[in-house]
Amino acid sequence: MKKLHAFLDNLAQTYVQESLGENTTENKRHFLQQLSQMLEPFYREKGNVFYDKNDIDAFCNFMHELHEDAEYMTNWREQLGDILQNALSWREKPAQDTQALYFFWDMLKELEGKKGISLLKDNTLSELTERLLQENSPCHILVMPPHTKNPYEGKESIATFKDTYETQNMTLPAFAKIQYATHKLQVLTWIKNHRQPLVMNKSNKHGLDGKGAHKLNKGDTVSVLYCSTIEEAQKLLDDAIGDKRLLERNLFNYDEKVGKFIAFFDEGDTPQNQYHAFHFETEADAIKKIPNEIMKELKEKYDL
Repeated sequence: MKKLHAFLDNLAQTYVQESLGENTTENKRHFLQQLSQMLEPFYREKGNVFYDKNDIDAFCNFMHELHEDAEYMTNWREQLGDILQNALSWREKPAQDTQALYFFWDMLKELEGKKGISLLKDNTLSELTERLLQENSPCHILVMPPHTKNPYEGKESIATFKDTYETQNMTLPAFAKIQYATHKLQVLTWIKNHRQPLVMNKSNKHGLDGKGAHKLNKGDTVSVLYCSTIEEAQKLLDDAIGDKRLLERNLFNYDEKVGKFIAFFDEGDTPQNQYHAFHFETEADAIKKIPNEIMKELKEKYDL
């Protein structure tokens, strides 16, 4: 199974601090809520979420000093700790080569005759560069905290490279392209494109197009799949929501065409990553089976 890796960009940067410039309780609440919503999809996929412990310490100390006398400011460290409780600090086992240098390369600035290369001084971007070069995998992404404007605005990816003063090293410089996300929708799209594909499998038990389902299963009424084709069900599966942290590894969605919630059951550790599906006859039936947080998210998504 593919493992996804998300790296939270450093908070102790000017572009992040500027987004909190209004210094209000509402601004802080919105910032933390948006950050949580961007990382939650990775937790649901049981992906690895990494952050820089040194950076979190620096950011929290800065915010504490800035708002030390403000009664409305609660503990940043505690609230970030809640969001990152299932994440890992890459400082515990860094991958960076201490004998090498890492750089951010802004080609557009160079074309304008400006200095386009900046040294990355032992931060998340340099760590992510090294891991990309070592693992040669596209399943790594930089998650940018909520902001008004970031340093990479308008770029499809972030260009970085690793180099050394050692002239005999023929493997360097080595270049990397780092993908990044600035909001939840980008995160969801990236996960959909980089996780192991989900495959819809026709189940004779549940039929198709509302027909052909077994009437009874050990005395219980069998739920029906109302999709007219497997391809139609596949589209709903691709956007379905689940949480691999739960004992169940099932996914759920809402089928606007028939006005019913739909469940996708994981068929186990199949090489094809297969699921079969059926619709819930009533919302009450769906509420019994769909976890509360997922049901809430589906209702918000489809304005139910």
